Amino acid sequence: MGWPTLDGLVDFYSEGVNEHGFFMATLRSVNLCLRAVTNKYHVDRHKLPEKGESCDLAFDVFDCISDQITEI
Repeated sequence: MGWPTLDGLVDFYSEGVNEHGFFMATLRSVNLCLRAVTNKYHVDRHKLPEKGESCDLAFDVFDCISDQITEI
């Protein structure tokens, strides 16, 4: 299991939604949150996550994206 990706998260959050505005809001939210969490955890995408690290990161990304999308 590797790090979450922009494409994967956008696909996950926008699956089944055909509204362009929601897609763009999702893209912005995912980009913002991935950058923030990547900096917080000092992610090196050339290395696999250490035990427990990907779980913490995934929770923070999910929480951030959910907050961002509901603010829009």
